[in-house]
Amino acid sequence: MKTVGADLGPMAMADLVGMNTAYNVTTSYAELTGEQVWKDRRDFLRENFIAKNELGISTGEGFYSYPNPGYQNADFLK
Repeated sequence: MKTVGADLGPMAMADLVGMNTAYNVTTSYAELTGEQVWKDRRDFLRENFIAKNELGISTGEGFYSYPNPGYQNADFLK
């Protein structure tokens, strides 16, 4: 994501950090605020990533598949 000077875009960054981290953060916000939007985000992460063990780079699956994620292809943004 060159426009902001980052080598990785937000989805690749999420895979690097780990979906379990994103899940834990949204769970904390859901508990802290009680807001439905955070509960929805938490539930989305649980259903689409945590339950499937697609935690990012650590498990080989997340938004991308590893070790050769699509964003590394030269024509990725074309």
